[in-house]
Amino acid sequence: MLRVFYADLRNTLHNRGFLGCCFVMAGYMLFSAILLWVVLHIFLKDGALNGEDMLDSYDSLAGFVITGASLAVFSGDYTGGIVRNKIISGAKRRNIAISAITCGALIGALLCIIYVITGVVLVPFFTEGLRILRVSEAADAFLVFTLASMAVGAFSTMQVLVLGGSKVSYVVGLLTAFFLKIANIEVCEKLYPEKGLCTLQGAKLFLYRAFDRFVPYSHFSLMTRWKFTDYLIGSLSLIVISYIIGIVLFQKKEIK
Repeated sequence: MLRVFYADLRNTLHNRGFLGCCFVMAGYMLFSAILLWVVLHIFLKDGALNGEDMLDSYDSLAGFVITGASLAVFSGDYTGGIVRNKIISGAKRRNIAISAITCGALIGALLCIIYVITGVVLVPFFTEGLRILRVSEAADAFLVFTLASMAVGAFSTMQVLVLGGSKVSYVVGLLTAFFLKIANIEVCEKLYPEKGLCTLQGAKLFLYRAFDRFVPYSHFSLMTRWKFTDYLIGSLSLIVISYIIGIVLFQKKEIK
């Protein structure tokens, strides 16, 4: 098990797709900071840029970048024959699945850490600091981000294992991130309308709140709305589901 995990981890850290996503994460933060600064200082003549304005940009790309990194790393294992070679060398399918999904969770965590570090470095240069959140509240939000990122990484890696690393993996993985992003926008607009109060009732209100509360794809907002235990339950549940589905289906899958 440890031998397989070490090989997967080494492959992940040297994978061009993963490294590219790391640069995308940091580059997006830098681009957003420069763009916001230019718009506020040159076009609007307003220098009041908050740290929250920049740090909240993780929500717009996290699901896509984490999914893309997982696809790049583990789809290559299939196309390059690495998965088949592991099985031939005696590695158990269960251990291969556990190792891959664990590395997928680590991919999510590493990308989130890169975002946090980049944000912490850039905020003093481009903003006037945090105005709404205390540092402790921002730290809590970053912890929620990390948990959600790990869950998304594990889930997207499970999809690769189940779908065999084919082109369908990219379609399904990115479409999943896209539709859950759209669903999150819909949920937020209904639960927290800019004007007036929430008008949802009954089962629809229950489902919308459950999505916002427990689905990790909706946990990338800097302004946390639920207890930390709710976010923890949601992320751990998706990770456990990813392990169960990944292990069961991967053991039945034909490897070419």
